[in-house]
Amino acid sequence: MSSAQAQPGTITSVDFQNEEFTDGSRQQINVDWTVDGTAENPVTVSIDLPEGLQGYTDRFDMIGADGEVAGECVVSTDRIDCVVDPEYVNSHPRNMSGSFFFFVDVRLGNDETVEHEFVFGSFTTSVTVTPPTSNPCTENCDFTGQGGYKSGWVSDLGNDELVWRVGVPAPADGIPAGRTVVVKDHLDTDLYELVGGPTVREARSLALGANGRWAPAYAVKSEGVTVSENGTRAQFESVAGLTGADLPDGHREIAGSVYLVDWVVKVRAGIESGVEYTNTAEWSVEGQGSGEGSGRVVRQGGGGTVVGENEGKFTLTKELAGDTTLNPEFTVKYSVDGQPQDDIVIGAGETFTSATLPQGTTIALEEVRQTAPTNVTWADPVFVLPDGTETDRLELTFSDAAGTLGKVTEIRLLNEATLDTGSIAALKRIVNDDGVLLPEDLAFELDYAWEADESLGIPAGSGSIELPADGTRVEVDGLPVGAVVTFSEQDPVQVAGGAWEVPVIEPASVTVGADEVAEVRVTNTLTALVGDFSVKKLIEGTGAGLVPAGTTFTVGYEYPSGPGYEAGSGELTVPADGTVVTSGPLPAGAEVTLSEIAPATIEGGTWTGAEFSVDTLTIGESRTVEVALTNTISENPPPSANEPKTPGEKLSRTGGPGLAPGLIGAAILLVGAGGSILVARSLRRG
Repeated sequence: MSSAQAQPGTITSVDFQNEEFTDGSRQQINVDWTVDGTAENPVTVSIDLPEGLQGYTDRFDMIGADGEVAGECVVSTDRIDCVVDPEYVNSHPRNMSGSFFFFVDVRLGNDETVEHEFVFGSFTTSVTVTPPTSNPCTENCDFTGQGGYKSGWVSDLGNDELVWRVGVPAPADGIPAGRTVVVKDHLDTDLYELVGGPTVREARSLALGANGRWAPAYAVKSEGVTVSENGTRAQFESVAGLTGADLPDGHREIAGSVYLVDWVVKVRAGIESGVEYTNTAEWSVEGQGSGEGSGRVVRQGGGGTVVGENEGKFTLTKELAGDTTLNPEFTVKYSVDGQPQDDIVIGAGETFTSATLPQGTTIALEEVRQTAPTNVTWADPVFVLPDGTETDRLELTFSDAAGTLGKVTEIRLLNEATLDTGSIAALKRIVNDDGVLLPEDLAFELDYAWEADESLGIPAGSGSIELPADGTRVEVDGLPVGAVVTFSEQDPVQVAGGAWEVPVIEPASVTVGADEVAEVRVTNTLTALVGDFSVKKLIEGTGAGLVPAGTTFTVGYEYPSGPGYEAGSGELTVPADGTVVTSGPLPAGAEVTLSEIAPATIEGGTWTGAEFSVDTLTIGESRTVEVALTNTISENPPPSANEPKTPGEKLSRTGGPGLAPGLIGAAILLVGAGGSILVARSLRRG
C-alpha cells in the first residue's frame, strides 16, 4: 500500500454509553477500532453520523501507550475523523488498535417511546429513545415575551472562537417603537480577543417554530446601530413591528420588536476541553429599566487512545455505588515488578492512566479500606478486569498470553457504601376533655423530613406516616443513622362539633440511632364548639303587682343528639325581677327546645299565659342567643256581695273569694307567639 493512500482503521464496535435515553439529550458514543496487519501511514478512522444525531463540534487528542499525544480526532455536526500521528504509526506498526468517545445531540423528534436503530456504516446499534418531557406545544403556545439573558457557544473550534449572545428583555408584544436600547459586553481582553460584532438581530414579527411555539423571527439589523470605539457597546432605537403587506406569509404581528446582540471572540489560549469560559454583559431599555447577566461555555470534550504491540498500559477507573452522597478520595497501593510506586489517589468517576509498561511487566494493585464515617458500611473493594474477572487484590502481567500488549487494559475498581439504617416511632395522644364525639376511623398524617448531611453522606429525605387516634405506636424503618429528623403534622380531619388546637410534637426533632428507637408523641387537643342562651323574665297583666319579690320560675330545655354531641337537657331558674340568666355551654348547632314548668300560685292572681320570644333555637358558636319569657297574670275579681260565703272561707287580698275547687291542680295550656308550652300548675285557695 502506498503511503499516500489512507489506511482506514476497521471499526470493531460502536455503542452508546446508555441503552435508553430521552430524545433531545446529550449522549456519549464509544468506538473501538483496529488496523488489520501492519499499519502504514496515514491511518485514519472516520464515522458518518446517521440521521437523528448531531455531533458537538470539538477536537481532542488520541493518547498513545506512552501517555503522549499520538493523534487527533475532530468532531463536526455530521461526522468524526481521527488521524494517528505518522511518527506513532512508524514506531508502533503492529497490531495497532484504539478507542475513542465523543458526544452527540439526539434529534429524532419522536413523541412516543421507540426502539430505534442507529446505523454507523456496517454497525447497527439499537437503543430505546423516550420522548422529551415537553412534546410539541398544542396549548398556550403564544410568545409570552423574552427575558433578559446571556449565553454562549463554541462557533469555530478550529479558530478557537466563541459567540457571546445577549437576549434583550422584551414583553410579549415587543419593545415599543422609539425606545433607546443599550447593550454592553464586559469583555475580558486578557482572555478573549474581539473578532466580530456586535451584531444586532431584530425580530419584528413572530414565526411558528418546529416545537409548535410562536417565537421571534430574527434578522440582522443592518442600520441604525451605534457601536463604541472598542466594539463592546451597541446602541440603537427600537422599531415598530411589521404589518400588512410587509408581514411575511405565516407570520404574526407584534407591535414592537425583539432583539439579540452577538459578539464573536477568540480565546487567546485556545479552547480547551472541560474548561469553563464565562462572560458578563449589561443592558438597558428606555422605559423598561436595566439588568445584567452572565453566560458560560464548556467545550463538550471527548477522548481517545491508540496503542501498538510490545507495550501496554492500564487505566484504573473508580466507581462508587450505594445510597450515600459521599465522594471521598481512595488510596490504592501500586507496585511494578514488586517495587512500590506512588500511591494512586483517585475519586469516584476519575480515571488513573499508567505509564507505558513493557512486555513482561507485572503490576499489583490493592486498595486501602475505607472506615469513615461510622454510619456507613463499606463493602470489600473489587477490581474488575475487561473479561469480567473480579478480585479484591489485582496482579496483572503485560504479555501475549494475557492479551495485554498493544492495548490499554481498562480496570474498574468498585466500591459500595451503604448507609446504616435505624427506626423512629410516633404515637398520637388526643385530649378531648369536652367529650366531642370522634369518628371511629380517625387518623392523622405526620410528615417527617431530614436535611442532607455531607459529612455523613446522608441525602435529604422525607416521608409521612398515619397515626391512629387510638394511640397505636407506629414505627418507621430504614432511616439513615445520624439523620436529624423533624416533624410537622398535616391539618387533621375536621370533627363535627369541635375545633383542633395547634398540635404539640415532643420532641420536635430526633436523631436516628443505630440501636435505640427514638419516640415522638404528637398531642392534639380538641375543644368543643359551644355557645349558650339566656332567658329574661317579663311579668305582664293586671296582677303583675301581686308577684312577690324573689319569685322564681323554672325553664326547662332539651336538645337531641347531633354531629359530635349526644342529647342533653337541663333547667334554668329565672327570677321574676328581669335578671338575665344564661345557660351553661351547649354544643354549637344544637336545636334547643324550651318549656316552662308551671309557676307557683300567686295569691290574688291567676296565671293566664306564658309566651317565649322563641321556644326553639339553634346554639351558635361563641355567642349567646337571647330569649324573653313573658308570663301574664290577672288579678282575681273580688267576690260578689250577693255570693254566699262558705263557712271558714278566707278572702284574697282583694277581698274576693279564691278559685273554685274544681280548678285546683288543673293543667293550663299557655300559648305564646314562639310556640306552645304546657304548664302544669297546682292552684290553692287563698
